[in-house]
Amino acid sequence: MVRRPIAVLLVVAVLCLSAAAATPDAALDLGLRAFRAADYPSSVIDLESAATGGGGEVRATALVYLALAQFRLGREDDARETILRLVAAESENPVYATLPLDADAAEFETLAAAMVPEPKLPPNVNLAAADPLLPLPAVVTRAEDEPAPTQPKPVLTQPVLKPVDQRIEEAQAEVAEAERRAAAAEERAQQEREARIAAEQAATQARSGATGSQPFDSDIVRAALNDLRQAEALADEGEVAAATRIYTRLTTSAAREVVAAAAVGLYRTAAYRDAVEAFRRLGALARGEEDLHYYYAVALYEAGDYANARRELACALPFIEVTEEVARYRVKIENSQS
Repeated sequence: MVRRPIAVLLVVAVLCLSAAAATPDAALDLGLRAFRAADYPSSVIDLESAATGGGGEVRATALVYLALAQFRLGREDDARETILRLVAAESENPVYATLPLDADAAEFETLAAAMVPEPKLPPNVNLAAADPLLPLPAVVTRAEDEPAPTQPKPVLTQPVLKPVDQRIEEAQAEVAEAERRAAAAEERAQQEREARIAAEQAATQARSGATGSQPFDSDIVRAALNDLRQAEALADEGEVAAATRIYTRLTTSAAREVVAAAAVGLYRTAAYRDAVEAFRRLGALARGEEDLHYYYAVALYEAGDYANARRELACALPFIEVTEEVARYRVKIENSQS
């Protein structure tokens, strides 16, 4: 059974986002944003993710900026290892020479030449290669990497380490700030969820021609979200029947996003026939709801409606990650007999 924590469930259902994990392209974009904001610790995390999961130009670009970020954090050994990874990747798929690098990567070739003299990377056409005015970055080279005596020796600097107490205080301050930002983001997300459910309910009332209805009460939204969280917790604790009752009640909500979340909850608790009825209440699924196509397909299959299960699965497969569970159900559904 596909597991989806309550926070992800609500954000996906209410904001109509895909359930697929972040792509290497997205990780690269986040890493570059953090790098250009001088948030090098964050950039290292996202760039490493892009370099590990991506290929071709995405991987090469991520490795270039990852080496620069590691170096600026005083992690020379890590930067050297990253450059060697890029050299190895180039031997399999040479893309570095034509990478669309920006001016903020201009130091990379000087850094690479100082830290990994051999084998050399080809010059990048978008960087100022071999520019005599470009200073050598402050790096710590290995003994075998030092220039010959006849050549001018570059000025090398040792990164200055802060006192341990100061570093601990700064780390604690960063954690506190991250927690503050996370809490603020969660509050904004909650407000957006309530606003979207309110708008959907108003639109539903307008389409049905309802008049004289009560003004929208945000307490109704909060109650629905709290019920979804309660059902999720009950399901996690093994109280499947209690969770199913809550999800079934929420399928009558006027807010489409609440019905969608309840339908997924019924799928999770294996109440497949109830899940099918809830998905049918949603009507045609929109672009960005491909994960719902998959859950609907599994519910239809388990309820014995094989033809419609194959149709919904075909709508989902081009857009979702094919996990082991998805692969198993794909074989079952595609081989099922009407």
